[in-house]
Amino acid sequence: MEETKELQTTYKIFRYLIYLSLIVEFFEYAINPELLDYWGGILCDIHGRIKRWYIYQDGNLIWSKIATFILICITCIGTRNKKHLEFDARHQVFYPLFGGLVIIILSIWLYGQSMGMKFYTISLNYWLYMVASIIGTICIHVALDNISKFLKEGLLKDRFNFENESFEQCQELQENKYSVNIPMRYYYKGKFRKGWVNIVNPFRGTWVVGTPGSGKTFSIIEPFIRQHSAKGFAMVVYDYKFPTLAQKLYYHYKINQKAGKVPKDCKFNIINFVDVEYSRRVNPIQQKYIGNLAAASETAETLLESLQKGKKEGGGGSDQFFQTSAVNFLAACIYFFVNYKKVPYDKDGHALVAEMTTEPKTYRPKPTGRVFDQTGKEVEPEYWLGKYSDMPHILSFLNQDYQTIFEVWRQTLK
Repeated sequence: MEETKELQTTYKIFRYLIYLSLIVEFFEYAINPELLDYWGGILCDIHGRIKRWYIYQDGNLIWSKIATFILICITCIGTRNKKHLEFDARHQVFYPLFGGLVIIILSIWLYGQSMGMKFYTISLNYWLYMVASIIGTICIHVALDNISKFLKEGLLKDRFNFENESFEQCQELQENKYSVNIPMRYYYKGKFRKGWVNIVNPFRGTWVVGTPGSGKTFSIIEPFIRQHSAKGFAMVVYDYKFPTLAQKLYYHYKINQKAGKVPKDCKFNIINFVDVEYSRRVNPIQQKYIGNLAAASETAETLLESLQKGKKEGGGGSDQFFQTSAVNFLAACIYFFVNYKKVPYDKDGHALVAEMTTEPKTYRPKPTGRVFDQTGKEVEPEYWLGKYSDMPHILSFLNQDYQTIFEVWRQTLK
């Protein structure tokens, strides 16, 4: 709660009363009443009336100092700090308070001394007593003010309990060959400190939760990409803001590849069902994936299921019959193109030379199984691929009439 004008005014009044009490003390103890015989004795009368108070009677100077000290304590109750300051008990409380008390005691001692030298009819020891009293009072006032400011700030600065809600975080970097270490800053005991989020075993799973725009990708996902890529891990990254993460992942892939941190045969690939031109594509219509007619049937069934928008309920036996017929027909076409004039290839996609033999009945060329590279060395092919074994040729072939299709099949089987 901020101070109201009434509280500020009251505080100022009490602060003025402290030094007014010093003036009254000097008026009673340091000034001879015979020197105040002016204006018809009014000042002498005032001096005599105040002298009747117990704290201003002769020999009671120490009680006057105690009264001033009590007044300072009452005034400091209303002290409030206007801005946050670093609290140093030694320099802000102990030194001023101890020094002020010593100077006040010194002022009482000076008052009891007798010095012949005078200035303006007042003895030198009285002048020194007044100066020491003012300095000592100011020091004590400053010390008690600082105590009050610290207590008030300590009670009100953490009104929402931020200090108790914060706790010390890990400041040690714990790194291993699997870990992900994310630097952070946290607030503890009035300061922002540096620490580490050490995910030493990422295989146990990491759950990232946050509202849109809260910084999940920047603070968690990107460090995972950067550090796992540098440690040679294979990653599957779902980029729902394509190509944001794809660009960062490719950047780190190229850097680590140049630094020799990427494992052998590890490549960067993209699968994008929206913008297919960005995807790395593969031809599934080849002998490596379709080794027999059963595999061709599975491929055909998968293609037909993928083309259907939704499974219709309540279909009878006729629907199932026509669906099965379509699967068998497509499977036959796929198997035909997979094995028609198939050519061996190496892992880099270069065509190899297959040794051929002639069938005695049909006089058609048939592979013997032996394959050679361009230098004539016998090698093991990576895969076999039909001459027209791809989806565009299959779809074009399916658009022909049945008579043409079956005629081609018969000619091939002869």
